[in-house]
Amino acid sequence: MKVRCIKLLDVFGREIASSPWKRIGDIYDVLSLTVQQGEQGQVFVRLIGGNEPGPSLHSLDQFEIVDQTIPECWGIYPTPRDNGLFIGPAAWAKFGFWEKYFDGDPAAERAFQEERAKIIDGSAVKVTR
Repeated sequence: MKVRCIKLLDVFGREIASSPWKRIGDIYDVLSLTVQQGEQGQVFVRLIGGNEPGPSLHSLDQFEIVDQTIPECWGIYPTPRDNGLFIGPAAWAKFGFWEKYFDGDPAAERAFQEERAKIIDGSAVKVTR
């Protein structure tokens, strides 16, 4: 799955002129999706862009989908904390994975790189129609 940035928003949903993480017109590989239930029911894409040292979440409102190819390694997993959904690799859906990854845990970093490679190189994709 790939998305193109069509506008820049801050964390409060207000339009901004520039961002160190993404640029209008650039296309990004989507590494996973997070759907949060709530008043506004937001969807976030996890991607690496710009000067980011690692993956981060961005509101899908800032993008248009340009490739709907869904990676074979993605599954759909509930997120008990916020009653939402995580759509991505099973290894990343495990409770505490992202905390371990950002704390520098070698096993989490390895799992991230392995799944990221599958997504980016397209070796594990299925097309949905």
